[in-house]
Amino acid sequence: MKVAIIGAGHIGTTLAYTLLIKGFVSEIAIVNRTREKAFGEALDMTHALASASHSVKIYSGDYRACEGAEVVVVTAGAATVKGQSRLEIVAANAAIFRELIPSILEHNRDAIFLVVTNPVDVNTWLALRYSGLPWQRIIGSGTVLDCQRFQSFLSRHFNVHPANVQGLIIGEHGDSMIPLWSRASICGIPLAEFPGYDQQEMEDIFDITRRGAAMVRVTKDSTQYATAMSVARAVEAILLDKKEVLTVSTLVNDFYGIGDVCLSMPAVVGKRGIERVLKPQLADDERDKLLRSAAILKGVLASVGEDGPAGGASGV
Repeated sequence: MKVAIIGAGHIGTTLAYTLLIKGFVSEIAIVNRTREKAFGEALDMTHALASASHSVKIYSGDYRACEGAEVVVVTAGAATVKGQSRLEIVAANAAIFRELIPSILEHNRDAIFLVVTNPVDVNTWLALRYSGLPWQRIIGSGTVLDCQRFQSFLSRHFNVHPANVQGLIIGEHGDSMIPLWSRASICGIPLAEFPGYDQQEMEDIFDITRRGAAMVRVTKDSTQYATAMSVARAVEAILLDKKEVLTVSTLVNDFYGIGDVCLSMPAVVGKRGIERVLKPQLADDERDKLLRSAAILKGVLASVGEDGPAGGASGV
């Protein structure tokens, strides 16, 4: 099973190493604008193979290296700097995607595309528009990372294993993300009924979740480890056909009046990409916040002249 990673920055290279360690892929290709950087990263990881528990072929190349990949992960793009929001870099990344997506398609039209580059919801929509591929095959990493953070913080508060916490975050992977408190639970027990629940502390936990990336960037250039783990989880769900429910960014149409925008929604992810998008019943305040999140993203697309219908078939 082959994965091609576009972009040899912090996230792209950490993802490659995470996939190498996890061992469910047999081939990893790294593509970067600066060929020497991709070559050096691949070479460094190749030096670790003798101590790995499995055999993995890892190398660098140009876009031709995407040929034969079941999954193409796009991490390339303009990076945010301290104090800058994800949405502020949309114009620069739109220009990059206009060139990048057709370059990949020239060598591989059959892969599932997994977009990680921020602002991920906007870039997922752009990838769909520029590729013309079915919406099921263009997936944004979405709020999988935010859910991962949310579950981790909640598990520490309640002193339970993170896997026992069900906490969904939908909408934008950014400031307007929405926690589904109405659905949050621990092993089926509503959060509000679990010992140790305190509403103000729950709000504080979500605030820390929402500001997670900014908090990391106060002390270092980029988030990478948690991001790589969350993306690797999506890659694994695709390659191993796990049918895992993940809050990935996908094209949304006709959901509470929302249309033609990519947002994170719980979706079944497998070998065909997004196999089903789930439509949870939302509380009134959650619905209103989702509408606001969609409006913000559509406004961003309009600001760069990309507010027409996305390519591919209709989504949920």
